[in-house]
Amino acid sequence: MDNLILYTRDLCPYCEELKAELKNYTNHVNVEIHEIATRLERDILYKEWGLSGHKATMPQLFLVREDGSYERIGDSKESSEWLEVMYS
Repeated sequence: MDNLILYTRDLCPYCEELKAELKNYTNHVNVEIHEIATRLERDILYKEWGLSGHKATMPQLFLVREDGSYERIGDSKESSEWLEVMYS
C-alpha cells in the first residue's frame, strides 16, 4: 500500500473533490490529510516545495517514498490523473 499526504485548505472545492476521489482508492493508499489554515502557512509550504504561479494551489498531493522522502504528485487535476493511471 502506498502512503500519501494531502495538503488542503478550508472552503476549497478542489480539495473536497480530491478528498472524495481518494476514498475510491482506499484499497491501494493510506492518506494523511493536513489542513493548512492560513495564507502564511501556504506560502511557507509553496516556497519549501518550490511552487509558484499557477502551481501554487491547493490541494497538493505527495507520495511518501520508502526512504521517507516525498514526491510531489500535484494539484487536483494532476493528482486525479495520477490516481487513475496508478490504481485503475
